[in-house]
Amino acid sequence: MKTFLVAIGTIFSLLVFFGCQGRTVFLISHNPQDKPLLVFPLIKQKGKDWDAALEKGLVHFEGFKPRPYYCCAGVRTIGYGCTNKNVIRKGWISEKEARSLLLKEVNKVKGKVREEVQVKLSDNQLNALTSFAFNCGLTNLRKLVNGKDRLNSGNYKSVEKILPLYRRAGGRVRKGLERRRAWELALWKGDNCSQF
Repeated sequence: MKTFLVAIGTIFSLLVFFGCQGRTVFLISHNPQDKPLLVFPLIKQKGKDWDAALEKGLVHFEGFKPRPYYCCAGVRTIGYGCTNKNVIRKGWISEKEARSLLLKEVNKVKGKVREEVQVKLSDNQLNALTSFAFNCGLTNLRKLVNGKDRLNSGNYKSVEKILPLYRRAGGRVRKGLERRRAWELALWKGDNCSQF
C-alpha cells in the first residue's frame, strides 16, 4: 500500500511539474470499490501574467478607432470595442481614454463571468471567458457554460468544442472571429496565446 501511494504521489507530481494546468487528471485507487479521484490542478505558470495577456489580446482584436464606426455585427462602436452611447456621442476618443474604458469594462465583464460560472477556473480560463463575453455578450456566455454536459456541469472540455462555433457576425463567418476564438482557446488551455 505504501509503495502504491508513493507511486501515485510521484506520478501526480510529474504531471503537475510538466504543466497539466487546467487539465483533468484521474487517479485511480487499487481498491475496486473506491471511486476515481478527480483532480483539477489550478497551478499558476511562472512568468505568466494572464491579465496582461488578456489586455494585449483585446487591444489587438478590438483594434483602436478614434471615431465612431459600425462593427461587422452592425453595432455602433468607438475606441476599443466601446458601445456606450454617451462615449460614442462625443464623436472622438483618445487612445489613452479608450484603453482606460476598455480595462474598466473588462473588469465588469470579468465579475459577471465569475457570477455565471459555477466551477473553479484558473486565471487563464477566467480571462478566456472574459474575452468571449466581452465580444459575444453575457447571453452567449450563458449558452456556452449552461446546459447538459457544459462547463457548469463540470465538463471543461465542452468549452474547447463549443467556443470555436461562435464565429459568425452579420450572418457570415468572419475570419477575424475565427482567429479570436482560436486565441481565446489557446488562452483557455494555458498555451502560448501571444500569437494572433
